[in-house]
Amino acid sequence: MTYTNLADDLLEGVDQIAEFLGKRPRQVEHLLRCGALPVVFRIGTMVWHARKSSLTRLIAELEANASEQSSHSRRDISSDTPVVANDLNTTATAM
Repeated sequence: MTYTNLADDLLEGVDQIAEFLGKRPRQVEHLLRCGALPVVFRIGTMVWHARKSSLTRLIAELEANASEQSSHSRRDISSDTPVVANDLNTTATAM
């Protein structure tokens, strides 16, 4: 999606970022502390900001990396071995 002006693209604060990502604010705060959301930045010293377009691009890159990893390292689908789903430290169990 292309935004015509910065105000339409900019999220201000953890609550808006969380709503956009479909997460709870505390989950976003955790991701920020872990450095898992490198596209989020501060304007001033207190409030986190993010561009919707940058978050969307980051998610697309994580999806591409996850599918690339899964195509390079196929596992036996009957095993219970955890498979790393993406760089946000989430895991999925092979079915």
